[in-house]
Amino acid sequence: MDLARTVRARRVDLGLGGYPYTTLAEARELAFEFRKLGRAGGDPRTLQPGAQNGIPTFKEAVEKVIAIHRASWRTGSTSEAQWRSSLETYAYPHIGRMPVDTVSTTDVMHVLTPMWNVKRPTAKRVRQRIGAVMKWAVAEGYRTDDPAGDATAAALPKGGVKKKHFKAILHGEVAQAVATVRAADVRPPLTAVFEFQVLTASRPGEVRQADWSEMDIEARVWTVPAERAKSGRTHRVPLTARAIALLEDARRFSHGKGLKDMFDDP
Repeated sequence: MDLARTVRARRVDLGLGGYPYTTLAEARELAFEFRKLGRAGGDPRTLQPGAQNGIPTFKEAVEKVIAIHRASWRTGSTSEAQWRSSLETYAYPHIGRMPVDTVSTTDVMHVLTPMWNVKRPTAKRVRQRIGAVMKWAVAEGYRTDDPAGDATAAALPKGGVKKKHFKAILHGEVAQAVATVRAADVRPPLTAVFEFQVLTASRPGEVRQADWSEMDIEARVWTVPAERAKSGRTHRVPLTARAIALLEDARRFSHGKGLKDMFDDP
């Protein structure tokens, strides 16, 4: 017994099981569940008995890909959190439960089209991450193509969104900006971290993950290890008198532990 349905503008033929192994009542019940899920925007194929056949869903495949890449991500990197957040928000509602071999170019377009012209940078990252998962699926023999590949790239608009950068303040306005932050109603550790970042011209992640073992107060040098540096190389940052004073404040906030422990201060 078969049921023909339209799923995301595509005709899909679904098997309900053969008689006498599937009774008419069972077929009707299964067909009802298929139609119900299809009307809600889901894919009835995920409900078919034995549909998985050991093939992971997209969400399960994401976990496997993250596990593979985890060792290559720098200590303190937000890559894993960003992967999860973007895919949970934009991809999982559409394709999270689908077996990786059933995800089509149309499905990927349903993920990307609503956000492409309003969140272009995010949409590009989501497409790249979906593509990485699909390439893994190809390598594992679950499918033969990448539905987030060339066809999807060609179908999506090329223009229409200009990248907007945060406005930089002039050199002479930095002192006033720091003073404004100091006067703000925020916890002292956060103010100290912000000012230290300004004085050392460092990236936020480098400052948040800094540790006392990296600070040479006598030489007035902060040595950032290669695993936390964006360049992948160890680099030395000179410390001004004010930066050292902030480190002394930080020691009090963090109870003598790492600078990152300042964020645990109530």
